[in-house]
Amino acid sequence: MGKREVKISLLLESLKTLEKAYRELRLNSSKDLKEPAVKDKLRSLINLSFESFMRICRHLSVVFSIKNRGKDCLIRLSEFLNYSDLEGVKRISQYYYEYRDLSKEVDEESLREVVNTSLKVFKELAREVVEFVKRETKNPYLIDFQLLREKERHIAESLKRINFIISRGFEEFSKEPMYYDRVKYFYMVAYDSLLDICLHLAPKFGIKGVSEDCPLKLIEGGILPQSLREDLKSLYLLKVKLLNDWDVPKEELYERLRSVEETFKKTLKALALYLKSFLRS
Repeated sequence: MGKREVKISLLLESLKTLEKAYRELRLNSSKDLKEPAVKDKLRSLINLSFESFMRICRHLSVVFSIKNRGKDCLIRLSEFLNYSDLEGVKRISQYYYEYRDLSKEVDEESLREVVNTSLKVFKELAREVVEFVKRETKNPYLIDFQLLREKERHIAESLKRINFIISRGFEEFSKEPMYYDRVKYFYMVAYDSLLDICLHLAPKFGIKGVSEDCPLKLIEGGILPQSLREDLKSLYLLKVKLLNDWDVPKEELYERLRSVEETFKKTLKALALYLKSFLRS
């Protein structure tokens, strides 16, 4: 079929929403449907799951030229993927368009049936979609290279602006409030962009439970070299300090920002080298 421009970020975002809704649906699936709150919650979760899948469906339909009339998108996608439970997909689609408005009554038996069908179909069909995209894009880990490039660009642009301000010298920096505010903002953009890269790649590398200190977790996992530990710890602590106390002393901020560019560059280079090796293995 040739190279396809699948938006990995769209796929992953939609799957994340779907997974969250699915988990809630499963947890609440055995509760008493005579309770109006339970009934409404289950219906809302089915709606959210369906709409998340429809976002994926509309995108893949454009990319892979899957003809549909809008409402039957999920059915046509299932046919395209040769998914086995086509009747289940039809049942969910029919239910959604008939009962998505929560003000319209649905009987308990029908709702219970569609809940059980949804728990089966959404899990299986999501797996089919993921495996299909992996094969077609030749991207078995679903790495969002577009996101990586975008975040690297944000880091480069932010560092350029920080360096310009720092190059004015401390005296001018300390006298100009705008400089002080701008470097803090650009530093946060740079660190958050590095964090976004890290949070995206860490699960691919088998590193779980990461948060704001993600780069340090990559060192613990052997992804990044130990030589970067102190510098990355310094980046992280500066981020924490700016979050907890926005008014960092000017001299301290100026001195710390003079050396951050090298740390960012070394980290990105080390990540790129590891990723390259990882994809070849």
